[in-house]
Amino acid sequence: MAIVHQISYQDSNYRRSIPAEERLSICLRFLATGDSYRTIAGSFRAGISTVSMLIPDVIQRWRHRVQLCLW
Repeated sequence: MAIVHQISYQDSNYRRSIPAEERLSICLRFLATGDSYRTIAGSFRAGISTVSMLIPDVIQRWRHRVQLCLW
């Protein structure tokens, strides 16, 4: 199972979810550059609060995925 499936969310009637590829891109940009959430949010045209929730979520799911592979 790829990480993309673990970080995907369904669209709702009120908003479309951020695609898994973009969620991963945002997280990787943060890890690679160490930029602030504000800078990354501006680069991806996303809200600061969205980015601040998204990055820890993706990292947690990624860490869980790696741990499963190591066992």
